[in-house]
Amino acid sequence: MLDYLNQKTGKHYRSNAKVNRDLIKARWSDGYRFDDFKKVVDNMVAEWKGTGITFSSGELAEKYLRPETLFSGKFDRYLNETVNNAANNVPDEYQGLFDQQPEYNVETDDLPF
Repeated sequence: MLDYLNQKTGKHYRSNAKVNRDLIKARWSDGYRFDDFKKVVDNMVAEWKGTGITFSSGELAEKYLRPETLFSGKFDRYLNETVNNAANNVPDEYQGLFDQQPEYNVETDDLPF
């Protein structure tokens, strides 16, 4: 799990650090499994990494992409976070382009391209 976090964040959290193991064991005991940890990492990396989002303290959210934050008591909240970061990476001139539905005539097989 820490390898995956390190891969996604470019950090180097150690799997042999007791505090990291304890956090993972606690969530594992709660019934969460590897896919849940992976989704939390994916959700929060998409939400915080490179976005420039800051908390009320003025600190960048990206700073909190660490085990003590992600694998804490807020784990379930992070797991169920709805992340729609893809729209943020689309240049303005292309925003909404894929929301437009071209017409398609089923009877004549007239494809919209």
